[in-house]
Amino acid sequence: MEEFSDLDSFFNNSIKANSLKKEDKIIWNEEPLPFRKFLIDKEHMNFPDYSERQYMIPEYLFGEDPKDMFDNDKYMAVVEAGKGGGKDTISAHCGAYVVHVLLCCNNPRFMFPGIGPTDPIDFVNVAYNDKQSKIVFFEKFKNNVLNWKWLRRKYNFKMSGKLVNPDDALKLEEKVVINQTSIFFPNNIRAFSMNSQQEGWEGLNPLFWVLDEFSAFVGSNKMRNSEKILGVAESSAQTRYGQKYKGFVISYPRFKDDPIQKLRKQYEGSINVYTDRATTFEMKPEKCFSGKWFDYHGHKVPLEYKERFDKKPEDSETKYLCLPQHADDPFFKEPSEIDACIDRRTPIIITEDYEKSEGSKLYTCKRIKSANFGITKRKFCIILDLGLSNDRSAAAVWHKDRYYLPDNSFEDHYFQDYIGLWKPEESRKMVVNLDNVEDFVKDLFIKHKMPIFMVQCDRWNSANMMQHFNSKGINNEHYLLHPQDYDDARTKLYSGCVHLLDYDPQITEMKRLINDGRGGADHLPDDDEHNDMAQTTFAALKLLSSNDGGANSSGMKMNEEDGEVVKCNINNDGIIIDNTSGDFGGGLSFRH
Repeated sequence: MEEFSDLDSFFNNSIKANSLKKEDKIIWNEEPLPFRKFLIDKEHMNFPDYSERQYMIPEYLFGEDPKDMFDNDKYMAVVEAGKGGGKDTISAHCGAYVVHVLLCCNNPRFMFPGIGPTDPIDFVNVAYNDKQSKIVFFEKFKNNVLNWKWLRRKYNFKMSGKLVNPDDALKLEEKVVINQTSIFFPNNIRAFSMNSQQEGWEGLNPLFWVLDEFSAFVGSNKMRNSEKILGVAESSAQTRYGQKYKGFVISYPRFKDDPIQKLRKQYEGSINVYTDRATTFEMKPEKCFSGKWFDYHGHKVPLEYKERFDKKPEDSETKYLCLPQHADDPFFKEPSEIDACIDRRTPIIITEDYEKSEGSKLYTCKRIKSANFGITKRKFCIILDLGLSNDRSAAAVWHKDRYYLPDNSFEDHYFQDYIGLWKPEESRKMVVNLDNVEDFVKDLFIKHKMPIFMVQCDRWNSANMMQHFNSKGINNEHYLLHPQDYDDARTKLYSGCVHLLDYDPQITEMKRLINDGRGGADHLPDDDEHNDMAQTTFAALKLLSSNDGGANSSGMKMNEEDGEVVKCNINNDGIIIDNTSGDFGGGLSFRH
């Protein structure tokens, strides 16, 4: 967990609850509202209304009588719902509702025999990353609290802006204290916003918890940890509250039988757990859309989503319809989109293959014949996918250019400048010479003085090579691709902003990729199938998207022949047109 700063000292004046007689322990000082009234009431959330599908979640968990909501044996809801279906809004409102019910009771702890009379009661929301937890969820929840008229009338508010650990000591106050990622309410009721990398819940007593975008959870090691986080949430709640707690798990699926789909199927038919599977458009109120619809393979979809479905069918099916692909489905359902990415430029690096014998060993090697990148302000990245005897090695060189449009917006375009393979031959016992792959990179950097800002390698056979790169001052790191990286790369390839070299083996390889069942892309299970060139493309797009990468972002375009900066001419269709061809052997035109 994060390091949090101290506030004051805690739990000074809460012992009086122990002196109450048993029959007087649970006292309601105000009638709590049912959830629907709480949601739309101007004194509370003042929200326009939910769809009936959305209402089913809180009404299942909380029931009709809020005074009995922790004794109804309904302890969890698992909802597989499309992106934009309102899950953050629902979880923020549900958290506020739990606070409302608890604050209507003088002594809520006596409803829960598993905790002590001075123990805190917590609401915990877990998002898949730090940004989602702080900016998306917590801002919604904080704004709900700040605009909560009922709460503001009852208590004073204090904005601290600090980070607070559940173990930090606080002075018990009859105030609402809003911290950086937590809110402390009177009666020692607390709300925390966390992310999936925070796997320890020490010091928390989660009566109500939300796991938001469950399928996207990864730990600090970047490995999936959805089941681990769920186990922590359930055990932390059960040991304190038995089955009186409330858990809410929601996500759209990332791939077939991913964590949300498995969990939903596990609890289907349970009398204690609510399950549902809904598209974005089934979950969200119809009034949120234009009112015009089109049919997409039997699904009713708002017309304003048509362009998105036309351009990114796999992505849209997964995110909005909850229809992830099977493991053996094609990764690119629209292979013609790969053809549209082909840019018939001449590679800026020309190599030739040769064989080398050392004793009884035979190696496949490459030598650089020319490297023509001219005078340029660009910087290049090199991606290596390394194999040795049973698999090929691939090297790709990429750069990014940024183009400003007439409305001052910009588009980033990604250019493949070289793609090469070292291919072993088992029949001849010829293997890849990894020293030669290393020399390829060093020659570009040292001999040809190519401006390389990063070399990325996969984790196989690369440790020694990376040490040698370090000794030569070549920036390098391992790359690791996650399901979202594959989704992002596919979206870019479909958008027309990726320019692949016209190399038939590469284009064929990409078209034949299949879903690997974990949200990524792999080759068919055949000895003649590969995915190494595709991997370099996915890694390059990830790197260049998260890094300036030497992109020319001044609103100009470089002329590579003489380093002169020239204005871009853009026609009425948004196509960049000019007479500068650089070393690429022809003018560039971009699809929009």
